[in-house]
Amino acid sequence: MHYELSYDQYKGSEDVYRLETHYLKEGKSTQKDAFTDYLLGQQLADKLDQIETIGQLIPYSRDRKGFFKNERNHNHLIQEIYYANKSTLKILSLELVHGEFETALSQPHSMLITESVAQKLFNKEWVNGTSIIGKELTSGERGLINNRFKITGILKETA
Repeated sequence: MHYELSYDQYKGSEDVYRLETHYLKEGKSTQKDAFTDYLLGQQLADKLDQIETIGQLIPYSRDRKGFFKNERNHNHLIQEIYYANKSTLKILSLELVHGEFETALSQPHSMLITESVAQKLFNKEWVNGTSIIGKELTSGERGLINNRFKITGILKETA
């Protein structure tokens, strides 16, 4: 386990740890990354009482970017997209400006977006103060993926 300094911006960050995978060649570490089997985290939690909860962040794509169509069928490139479990909100002390914390990620295909992404995708509604909770986005470009996601919360921008 490795203390992740980039988590310093979050409240309670002194208690956040990240599992890392180290790739070895001839007994020496050649590369490390945060991609670790989720089951390993659960196995550690089962053995260590100090672990309160386990969060997951998985990049949406290799470059963490994706195209999403809004309800007007306009394609938008969104950057820094991750799949996350409900515990991640608590671990990183993320705040919602719209939506309910307890239910925001309780259903499959739920999606949280930041305030800036909300403005980018739904500028007219966002500026007018119209709720975009419940609106849907379709992933993919030119029909490649086409998963539908329902917006269940708007995240407050972090520093």
